[in-house]
Amino acid sequence: MAKVDTFWFKHDYNARNDEKILELRSLHGAEAYGVYWMIVETMADNDNGGIKANLIGGLSHGYGVAKGRLQEIIECCISVELFYEKDGYYFSKRMLRHKDERKLYSENGKQGAEKRWGGYRPPNAEQRRGEKIIGISFEENFALLSDGTKQRLGTSQLFRLQQGDLKPKDVIKGQIL
Repeated sequence: MAKVDTFWFKHDYNARNDEKILELRSLHGAEAYGVYWMIVETMADNDNGGIKANLIGGLSHGYGVAKGRLQEIIECCISVELFYEKDGYYFSKRMLRHKDERKLYSENGKQGAEKRWGGYRPPNAEQRRGEKIIGISFEENFALLSDGTKQRLGTSQLFRLQQGDLKPKDVIKGQIL
């Protein structure tokens, strides 16, 4: 369940005053508000956007909340329509919308990259590290790379070249500064 990547999701700055949240807090106190957000964060972490109903014990341990107390809070969230249950999972409609938006943004980003780059993919940092600068031409404003390609020097690189401060490690293939 733990991921290396971390993302954000929309959170209204006045969520504590939402009528459903106020009802949750009136029945279970401020602790329930914190537990609610821990559940929502867990939902965000999971690929399907929900939490498995029969695995509440592990979440209880992770949250530091008694299992019975956690179940009470979840049931309250269902009764005030913050969550719903389907196919053995608890979901939040809002979190599912957020995850759909993220997926759409990602797909649109990939399409945009495909339009911009075509079949070409800019080299990642690991690929660039292997390229060695074998020469820098001041007159022609380019660096000659070990793979035989040339790369135009950027404004800041040209300035550093004039100052005698440009080193081959300062020129990265695919990046013009």
